[in-house]
Amino acid sequence: LLFNRGDEVFLPDPGYPCNDAFLAQVGAKSARIHLKACEEFVFNTNALETLWSSCSKGILLASPPNPLGAVLDNILLQEIAAFVGRKNGFLILDEIYQGLVHENGSYSSGLAVSDDLFVINSFSKFFGMTGWRLGWVVIPSSATELFSRLTQNLIISPNAPAQYAALAAFSKEAMMIHGAEVVMTDPHHPSGTDRLAEVARLKDWDSSAIVVNLQGDEPLMPVANLEQVAELLNGHPEASIATLCEPIETADAFHDASVVKVVADASGRAHYFSRSPIPHVRGADEAFVPAEARRHVGLYAYRVSFLADFASQPVAPLEQLESLEQLRALHCGHEIRIADANEPVPAGVDTQKDLDAVRRLMTP
Repeated sequence: LLFNRGDEVFLPDPGYPCNDAFLAQVGAKSARIHLKACEEFVFNTNALETLWSSCSKGILLASPPNPLGAVLDNILLQEIAAFVGRKNGFLILDEIYQGLVHENGSYSSGLAVSDDLFVINSFSKFFGMTGWRLGWVVIPSSATELFSRLTQNLIISPNAPAQYAALAAFSKEAMMIHGAEVVMTDPHHPSGTDRLAEVARLKDWDSSAIVVNLQGDEPLMPVANLEQVAELLNGHPEASIATLCEPIETADAFHDASVVKVVADASGRAHYFSRSPIPHVRGADEAFVPAEARRHVGLYAYRVSFLADFASQPVAPLEQLESLEQLRALHCGHEIRIADANEPVPAGVDTQKDLDAVRRLMTP
């Protein structure tokens, strides 16, 4: 589908010998890029400039590779992806040995530097899946239709235990690679706070401890705000939750139901959260935004003792109507402290465009 008879595809040498046979099946031919021991077997993009010809269509690499183990870092991956992009070719990365690196080494995925490549992976190596094996491929959006025709003839009836094992491994993958502790929770929790309550119970955290909950779709949250919300709760022993907000500056945001609004008293106790524009200004034009209007920032600090009580309560009527879990806490009489965030809160990741922007910011 990617390569045709007579196309030339570059492979590293030494490299996985079966790749030559895979290319031969479609009539393509392999061209070797010789990796040198004196360069620690690292792929050299300079050689491609002279070797690339009108027949060249792509590069197939592994990182870490079998049998060498030399990892392609983000800078080199960017260089290779940029080169292939200029040549209108294909870049295929085999990352089946992800995370299996030498001491003090680090693994970088091609997905961190570009969306315009093919990444092949499986559960058989890093996740140690024996028996019936499963894998996956990440492809550019432009190749979706092409690959849907291919996969329908290659994938059939993986057994249920293998599928459940793959799902469990996938959910832990990113965090485990970076050494983070991962806790698997019940998939049927009605809210993130209920899920965190289960984590607190499973980890047997002290009831007096304070837990800060940063959601995965807020990767750019300033550290200062994390410290602020923890200190805010610590400074108000009568409160069960602390959270943050920031001024709303546009009428579009004020009337947007996806932007959660909050009103509080002069001392910083939250009175209500809503998807509707609050506070309502009687007789005002829709373009008017009151100076008191605040957007709730989805960053929380909790007391562990509160989490157990929260999870024991049924979903509150207003919580269900607004689809806002913090309303259950207010319904049950818990105090929520709120303050303007010390630092501006960057946009979260809600769309593919958001994800692309965050990747550009986080790529060295």
